[in-house]
Amino acid sequence: MRFTKLVLPLFTLFAADSFAQEQLDIDPGHSNVNFTVRHLVVAKVSGSFSSFSGAIMYDEKDMTKSSVNVAIKAWFRQL
Repeated sequence: MRFTKLVLPLFTLFAADSFAQEQLDIDPGHSNVNFTVRHLVVAKVSGSFSSFSGAIMYDEKDMTKSSVNVAIKAWFRQL
């Protein structure tokens, strides 16, 4: 909880000028998509996705109309 209180005001201050645009594309060169899954309550398996894209739609006047759209290319590789 303490982390959220600290990050949110900093994010708002940092991104205020950036959100002047209506759509912001996610930069794959400066972003990553990672995951961690518990296996049998004993171990954790981690991984990442290398192919993804997305955009953030920001409505400054009405935050409820803002959205995030992300597409992740996931494939199954049988071992």
